[in-house]
Amino acid sequence: MKHLSYRSCKSSALLLALAASCATNQTAVRAADADPEALVRGLEQPQTRSQAWQDLLDMGDRAVPALTAGLQSTNQQIRYFAADLLVEMKTEKAIAPLVKLSQSKDNSVSSQALVALGSIGGPQAAEAILAAMDRATPLAVGRYSLLLAAIGDNRAVEPLTKLLASRDSGDFKTSGEGMFKVRARQEAAEALGRFRDPRARAALLDAIKDDPAWEVYHAARQALNRMDGQTTYPYNYDTLSAKVALAVTKQPEPTNGAEAFVQSWRAAHPGGPGLPMIAWSGPQVDDYASQTDIERARNTVVQIGKTGEYDVGAGGVVELLMEYLRNRKFYVGPENAEMLLIRIGKPAIPPLENGVKRGDSVMARNCQQCIGAIKAAEASTPAKGS
Repeated sequence: MKHLSYRSCKSSALLLALAASCATNQTAVRAADADPEALVRGLEQPQTRSQAWQDLLDMGDRAVPALTAGLQSTNQQIRYFAADLLVEMKTEKAIAPLVKLSQSKDNSVSSQALVALGSIGGPQAAEAILAAMDRATPLAVGRYSLLLAAIGDNRAVEPLTKLLASRDSGDFKTSGEGMFKVRARQEAAEALGRFRDPRARAALLDAIKDDPAWEVYHAARQALNRMDGQTTYPYNYDTLSAKVALAVTKQPEPTNGAEAFVQSWRAAHPGGPGLPMIAWSGPQVDDYASQTDIERARNTVVQIGKTGEYDVGAGGVVELLMEYLRNRKFYVGPENAEMLLIRIGKPAIPPLENGVKRGDSVMARNCQQCIGAIKAAEASTPAKGS
């Protein structure tokens, strides 16, 4: 093999640096010369979208007027990607036009403007979001609560506390609108936990004590846990959540490996241009884990459930498992969570009874089934010494 001299290596490095510099300069020239309005129109089609996206991003503040105008486009793709770019840019130049758009009577335009404002942050963004909450639908109010928490403006604490305390949701177990109101109050509780403001404590404690909706109760427990910085040895709450997710949601890795399986599935199920943006994209590599890791996580979860204190860690492992009994997580049924709750046994019954009392119809049914299975298993187990 012929060895390269120091001079040859130095020359090669110089050529690579020059090539990179030229590529960067070409990108800068293309972004500087491009028409922002034309690039925004290019977001509509898949074949031009990637380059248009990058050029608009490179263009920076000069693209802001065209992107804010794109939020008012009749084309859904342009509106979506224009909003996404403004979120990515986080430029203060966009605040004034976005505030104006947030007052639009077109809900899709105002909502996307507010999401972009939430990513930029600052007092003006917070004011616009607070103003929008008074006229927003229950579904949007919850999202705006989390935007306010991300911004961190404490002026949001009082209206969020009032939202949490409002329980005029009707029969939320059967009413669609009532369920949206429950979701809004749940997200208000989550937001208040991020603020860690003592003014919210009384409302959070009231929600834990007697709120009729399990989701709100559970979010309030998590919020207080976040505010107080509690941990459960040897797992803090986030680590415990990840352990439960591994035990419940992961599938054993296919024989030929997760990546090869996913690629094979995609080859057999090619996507079409007519698919909606939120359509399920099929199996993902992250859906899988080794059978050994799954079983180890399940044994750990059961052990913590049997021996851990229920009130530690915002409800502990049992309530984390109960999240899956609501059956609201895409493509995750309640079967694995039910199996683990039944293995935990008697210590799981009090929180499960709370789920029967406060949960919606799906959760109440699943909790009752777990209680019945636990009691049946205990009745069939011979007493010690018999």
